Amino acid sequence: MGSDRAATGPLRVGVVLESISPARWIEHALQLIADGAVADLTTAIIVAPRMATPAADWANALYRLFVVADRRVFRRQPDPLAVVDISRPLNGVAIISIGGEGGLPATARIALEEAGLDVMLCFGSGEAGRNLAGLVRFGVWYFPDIVSDAGTGRPLWFDATVAGRDVVTTSLNELTAAGTAGRMVYSAVSAVNRYSPHYTDRRLRWKMATFPARALEKLARTGADAHDNHGSDTGIRETSIPRNVRMLRIMARLGARQVAHAVRSALYRAEWSVAFRAEPDLAIATLTRPNGPGTYTFIDNPPDRFWADPFPVQDGERHWLFVEEFPHAADRAHLSVMPLHQDGTVGVSTPVLTRPYHLSYPFVFRWRDDWYMVPETLENRTVDLYRSTRFPYDWTHAGTLLEDVAAVDATLIERDGRWWMFTTIAPFGGSENDELHIYLADTPLGPWRPHPRNPQTSDARGSRPAGRIFSLDGAWYRPAQDCSRRYGYAMTIHRIVTLTEDRYVEEVAGRIEPTWARGLLGTHTFNHVDGMTLVDGERWRPRFRPPVKR
Repeated sequence: MGSDRAATGPLRVGVVLESISPARWIEHALQLIADGAVADLTTAIIVAPRMATPAADWANALYRLFVVADRRVFRRQPDPLAVVDISRPLNGVAIISIGGEGGLPATARIALEEAGLDVMLCFGSGEAGRNLAGLVRFGVWYFPDIVSDAGTGRPLWFDATVAGRDVVTTSLNELTAAGTAGRMVYSAVSAVNRYSPHYTDRRLRWKMATFPARALEKLARTGADAHDNHGSDTGIRETSIPRNVRMLRIMARLGARQVAHAVRSALYRAEWSVAFRAEPDLAIATLTRPNGPGTYTFIDNPPDRFWADPFPVQDGERHWLFVEEFPHAADRAHLSVMPLHQDGTVGVSTPVLTRPYHLSYPFVFRWRDDWYMVPETLENRTVDLYRSTRFPYDWTHAGTLLEDVAAVDATLIERDGRWWMFTTIAPFGGSENDELHIYLADTPLGPWRPHPRNPQTSDARGSRPAGRIFSLDGAWYRPAQDCSRRYGYAMTIHRIVTLTEDRYVEEVAGRIEPTWARGLLGTHTFNHVDGMTLVDGERWRPRFRPPVKR
């Protein structure tokens, strides 16, 4: 249906469910709406399930056995498909029960007309939802991926996992009267797990649970549910259940990947290393041209640990390099600093910040003649600020900027008299790599308030910060990680086009692939200071190295 009329007051929202006890991810989606300030859940249509149960098809027996085994082997909590009680988000909501034949009884139609709904959310089959379009102001919204796999038990994007795809696009669409996908009202691009369809399914469902509340916020803000542009369609997928012969090939393919990964992990460990390049004049051309072997020179780290997340700083005539330092014998990293020389050599590293949880990404900056640091403290579910009392070695806690958030790689910038924080935050049950959030404050001490259009992007290919935001030729650039193939696979350099209190726009200006050294698995940090560029790269390193001869 759709409409460009502005919405006045809280949006009135209905929901079509196939059970009063749905999957947990659906309950979470409805609770996000109920907890928000822009919409009220007023009506629920419960569609009675069809009683016919298909007979067991032994031609698909291997597939069904595999799905059960995959869920057990890659079991993760929370489970989005766990059946839950939905009474809390539906408290005070009018319930309309109809049969499962797809028709809409006259009494139900009258009740819906009187409800004056703005949006109807349809979970599961779209048969009932498509008959409601003319009764809802802004149309019926549904998940095409859920409908495609309804009743098959297929994990979402099963074939994307089997094919080894990097990413998929999931979306919330308007349902047409013909029962097909209409305009996209919200979408996101997510990474695919190459080993487990269940793991991919779990991450996708928890992320999709956020779509309705976000689309409703956008509708309330703009007065129109315009086409969403978070991602682009990644292709039509197959929805049939694999028969036994094909399933044998699929199991062999996934099994070979898992065995190869297990053997490699037993013999090698993936380690990060820091690399250097002398670059007196940073230019956009160096960020857009291909980087072949030899572009950067590795800085040797001690053999019993690795370094990652290089943040170089200049203090007067001296230069210092802050890094994440991860001893092999430890279960978490701390932050260290070392002298950095113009030729790329470094002095001895000294630990400067250790906590009973993992630390990384030592974002160091100067403000009002004091040095500050914002490390990543994901395991503590905070974003913390530290101030140096004796630079660069001694640091004291100066405040907590964000609390109870799964935020990573917070990156601050002062621009136009205001401070901005860029970070990615994991939605409940989802990935911390995909969703870029911006916060604003008058000073780096806070208080910080969220940008009204968060998340700015929901795309694994270029959301998570990868280093300081820098100015070049009058423009601002934001390094970001491409986590599509794996965490920290590559980096994209985004030009910031618009940054205001109510709008953010960026565009890709360059890209750094993991090709600047042989055997790289990934590269995920870029920083530049005083003619020196520092990056990092991940490589396989033997677990069992021969002892060093003395």
